[in-house]
Amino acid sequence: MEPVGRRAERKKAAHALVHELLAQGHPRRAIARHPGWGLNTVLRYANAQRWQETSRENRPRSSRLDPYKPYLERRFAEGRTRVTHLHSELAADNAPVTYQMVRAHIATLRGAPAVIAGAFTAWFILALTVIHIGSGRGWDAIRRAYIATFGWGNWI
Repeated sequence: MEPVGRRAERKKAAHALVHELLAQGHPRRAIARHPGWGLNTVLRYANAQRWQETSRENRPRSSRLDPYKPYLERRFAEGRTRVTHLHSELAADNAPVTYQMVRAHIATLRGAPAVIAGAFTAWFILALTVIHIGSGRGWDAIRRAYIATFGWGNWI
């Protein structure tokens, strides 16, 4: 599958530019003086026969949570699903993990994206700042805006 999108177009243009400048006889270091480019970037484009070879695959990186994931998964399977408790257990063992790391991993175990709660919270804070709650119809306006945004007939 060929990469598509703005990044692919940018890489295609950069690859063509580097090979054009090399064909004109410009040294690689001179090409690397292009604003925002480093020598390694120019070398990557210069050494690639096709622009698709410059795209690096997204490899999952290791995280500080990786050694603790089996423990979290076991505790989750045992029914210990509260992120606060799981994070406290790891913190008691001096694990170098944050609450957010644990929350994101537990969200994947639950099958729900970790950002849903954050998205709702951001929406709700925005709604509170936009709608003046002091008026008599403030909560009703929030309810209508919520239903209009999420399309749910029964709101929480």
